[in-house]
Amino acid sequence: PQWYASALNNLGTAHWNLAQHQPGLAAARSLRAAISAYERALACYVPDPAAMTWPRAVAALPAGLAHQLAPDSSYGTIQANRATAYLLLAQYDSRRETGGLGLNCLQAAIASCEIALKYRPLGDRPATYAATQNNLGTAWAQLADRLTEPEARHPARQAAIAACEAALSVDRSIGVGFDRAATAAQLAHLRYQWATDPTSDLSPEAAIELLHQSLADRVACLQGWQNQGDRHNLTIYALAQTVNRLYQLGGVTAQAKALAAIPAHWVGQVLACL
Repeated sequence: PQWYASALNNLGTAHWNLAQHQPGLAAARSLRAAISAYERALACYVPDPAAMTWPRAVAALPAGLAHQLAPDSSYGTIQANRATAYLLLAQYDSRRETGGLGLNCLQAAIASCEIALKYRPLGDRPATYAATQNNLGTAWAQLADRLTEPEARHPARQAAIAACEAALSVDRSIGVGFDRAATAAQLAHLRYQWATDPTSDLSPEAAIELLHQSLADRVACLQGWQNQGDRHNLTIYALAQTVNRLYQLGGVTAQAKALAAIPAHWVGQVLACL
């Protein structure tokens, strides 16, 4: 069963890689094939209590292979791969290649990330822990953007923030396989959205604190994206937007604190955008 599960995982990864080189509808088909392979691989394991069992995947296995293996780090890897495939598949929803099932794709990605993290603990596997938390944060953030009801959107946004913070908490000396600056940018955007959402029940003081945190995240982006043209310019503009919002909420005091937190060599660029 171990070799069979490994072969199915490799098959899923081959389909996933193929999708990177295909246009929309063909890519969506390849991603569905990847997910099918990953789920058949997972069906070789005794199900995690929080995991779905996928009867079709079990039925597709040769006799005697279903539910034979104890979940381990390989099981966590396959769950993480399934999450990545679903996360990418959700991106095709706006072009209808997924049949309008983008929300379901994101929920499936979240479920697999959360299970994978049980087998990718920070202490033992910091790099894969960080990568999985990063994908979890992205999935929650995209889900929050699609939710229209505030009582559902706010918890999703908070979950995204927690996952992004966890991803960035891993020591910088460890290679994590993703762009830390991009994750910091996502975290900054999430905090800014929450602080400025008119449906949130934040106090002005809490909103100001979130905006200061967002500004610190943007500074981290600039430090990671030095001399990267458009990314640099967009981050400078986002910093100016945050400083302006802080002035609206907290006056000159909040604005001065924000400007003091920006490295001096970038302050002039920010002021030029105000």
